[in-house]
Amino acid sequence: DHHPVVTIKEIGGFRRVWDLKIVRLFGGKLSLGHLEHELIRKQFKSPSVHFALVCGSRGCPPLRQEPYTAEKLEIQFAEQARMFLRDPKKNRIDLDKKTVFLSPVFFWFREDFGMTDAEVIAMVAEHFKAPERAALAKGGFRIQYTEFDWGVNGPGKN
Repeated sequence: DHHPVVTIKEIGGFRRVWDLKIVRLFGGKLSLGHLEHELIRKQFKSPSVHFALVCGSRGCPPLRQEPYTAEKLEIQFAEQARMFLRDPKKNRIDLDKKTVFLSPVFFWFREDFGMTDAEVIAMVAEHFKAPERAALAKGGFRIQYTEFDWGVNGPGKN
């Protein structure tokens, strides 16, 4: 409805796009924010939700090429997490500086990933390659957040 836009933030005017009541559900209309935060995150209580639900910006996890299905949901979530965490524009590890660079998604929804930096690092470590996992397991790493790209996602843009 809003093509072309440069950033998802252009949609909604003075109201944020996530606050617009555009989702038809249960005989009424809900906002994307309500659907995500009040229904999906509360029901599933899983950090994997953040790898599957994407806002349409390039800073988010990649858009999936297939629908999510009950039979493959855990595999699909794991694939999404791995693709997102292994994208060096969004998340990476500097072994020399003992720094884990993470997307702001991990800051914005911190309570879903862990209460301490060590808990967040332990949660994301499993999705990195073996040498990085081994280094992270030894501890002593700090988190630094990357810049989020609000540009509109699309084919070949993420």
